[in-house]
Amino acid sequence: MDAEDIVKLALKLGFNEAVAVVRVSKWRMLRIANNEASVFNYWIDEWASVYLTKDKRVYTFSTSNLSENTIRAKLNDALSIIDRLNEDPEYVPITHHGSVSTWDSYDPSVENAEEKVIDMVKESIDASLSEGSVRNAGTFTYGVGESTYSDHTGLKLSWRGTYFNLAMRAFHNDPELSSMDALTGRRLSDIDAKGLGSRVGYMLSLASKLPKTSIEGRFRVIMSPLVAGHLYGVITNSWMNSYNVLRNLSPLSAKDVGNRVASESLTLIDLSADPSKVGSEPVDFEGNQTGNVTLVKGGVLSSFITNNRTASKLGVKSTGNAAHGWLMPSIRHLYVEPGSLKDDPQSMFNELGDGVFIQNNWYTRFQNIREGIFSTVCRDVVLLIKNGEPKFVLKGVRVSDRFNTLLNNYMDSTSKPTQVFWWDMHVPSTVPYTLVDKVNITKSFEAH
Repeated sequence: MDAEDIVKLALKLGFNEAVAVVRVSKWRMLRIANNEASVFNYWIDEWASVYLTKDKRVYTFSTSNLSENTIRAKLNDALSIIDRLNEDPEYVPITHHGSVSTWDSYDPSVENAEEKVIDMVKESIDASLSEGSVRNAGTFTYGVGESTYSDHTGLKLSWRGTYFNLAMRAFHNDPELSSMDALTGRRLSDIDAKGLGSRVGYMLSLASKLPKTSIEGRFRVIMSPLVAGHLYGVITNSWMNSYNVLRNLSPLSAKDVGNRVASESLTLIDLSADPSKVGSEPVDFEGNQTGNVTLVKGGVLSSFITNNRTASKLGVKSTGNAAHGWLMPSIRHLYVEPGSLKDDPQSMFNELGDGVFIQNNWYTRFQNIREGIFSTVCRDVVLLIKNGEPKFVLKGVRVSDRFNTLLNNYMDSTSKPTQVFWWDMHVPSTVPYTLVDKVNITKSFEAH
């Protein structure tokens, strides 16, 4: 069933309001192993998300089975459950703010990209090998997503978007050494495969010449786009999310809008409405037009992301961030405004002086979201820099700190942001290499 059919059936069964968002994703993955493009896999995923109300009682469900029998059964189950629910104290009607229009972010080359993708992967592998790597692995994923929206007001919308993602990890004869990078974009031309391969190969070759150690203490740190996108994405989606603000899960409140909450050099924006950015969409799950939301500008808190429910509580207009459902809003694509630093490795090391360069991170854990206490494992190339020169490869270290450090101690960043995404990032991001002062580095349990 399509979105319109689901809504019609829901209203016929007696629901007061009904919203359906149906997505179909057709995507391919080229696996990379042992310096070769190995095999293409192909998938078609489809699912529906449905919002229902009856007498101010709210029920939602999602399903990956769009057959009429399954949808009818789920709607009947919802009907039997919703009457037993309490009225939702935060209920607001589904309303739309002004006219709504859609746009596509579609690259037609996705339809016949196989040969080009294979060529790009070979370019990336060859560039990495030429810089000194021994073995390369990764994935090139790409596809097209088609979305349809329908609700009880008669609003019907559809849009589509393509995406491309190349993730590459390079290895050395030393099994403890690896180098990682990933690029994403809406168009195939967004992916600089050769440049990515050169970066991972160069950083691996650089690390292979250095002794290993581990450290503890507070250091100036340069974080790659993968790391900065990951961590600042978590911060914005946690502390600048109106749902968390209203539930005291963020230290910020409505009174903080207009106050300084970060370094005056830091600007953070949600690019939900930029068609060139992966994750962006023209409308949200409530049928509201999306927008690019400036969250922090020059260190000053400008806005929270909201949906209809949270905007009503705060007495503001929805920012159109009902991105993946109706309860909690979410950013779609984080943008960290670039700075003035050069982005070649030696220039970054010179600017860093004495400190730590972190290429990648994963396994981020939180002790307390409201206080922003987190820990994340540093992986792939992590370098200790002395007087602008790499001196050691750091093994078994992590960043163990607070969100406030990343906000208040942000110093500068490179001038060319990069659109990045991989499996351990919360949202796609366009971010530069970022320089942050006095970041707490600790040893992992396995470090000796």
